[in-house]
Amino acid sequence: MTRHALVTGASGGVGRAVVQQLLADGWAVTAQYRSTPGPEAASWWHADFTGTLPPLEMPERLNALIHCAGMCPIGWTEDFDRAVWEETMAVNLHAPVDLTNRLLPALRAAGGHVVYVNSGAGQNTRPQWTVYSASKFAARAWCDGLRGEEPDIRVTSVYPGRIATEMQRRIVGELGEAWEPERFLSPETVADAIVGVLATPGDAQATDLTLRPR
Repeated sequence: MTRHALVTGASGGVGRAVVQQLLADGWAVTAQYRSTPGPEAASWWHADFTGTLPPLEMPERLNALIHCAGMCPIGWTEDFDRAVWEETMAVNLHAPVDLTNRLLPALRAAGGHVVYVNSGAGQNTRPQWTVYSASKFAARAWCDGLRGEEPDIRVTSVYPGRIATEMQRRIVGELGEAWEPERFLSPETVADAIVGVLATPGDAQATDLTLRPR
């Protein structure tokens, strides 16, 4: 039976790398995008996570739901109004929660796996990362609670350090740092770790996975 995954944030960065690896491994993939779909042979689903989720046709069994979509405002807390907080929470927390709730029957039927790509900012925070970090701390709590509530599925939070993506390039510029992607994790490395988590034997689950650049 073909395994089916849904990957959010799939048009770039880690999400796209995950899609590519899953397709290469023979998975059927539904891939969410906000602006531009990728060229991969996936079923593309357009959804803007800042608002109400649109309809989504999925099979009765879903083996994996991988949350890669996210946004990261950088700056001093006093400079961000409520709209920024609400948008960040919508993308990083509320949409993943809503989507997961919608797909729980299919995940339960397959004994599926939810993977949420969190961040080192979901473990520790620092100046100018407060809004992003707050959303990721909240997502961490959600994943921990979901894991306890849903014994028929597995739930993993992945905590990568900084990744060499276009979002990270923007962050580096806003922080006035030099862009040195060789100092960061590659999207492919993080995707490889995620796909590896999906292969964990059924008698175990990886609850939390932390990755840092060497």
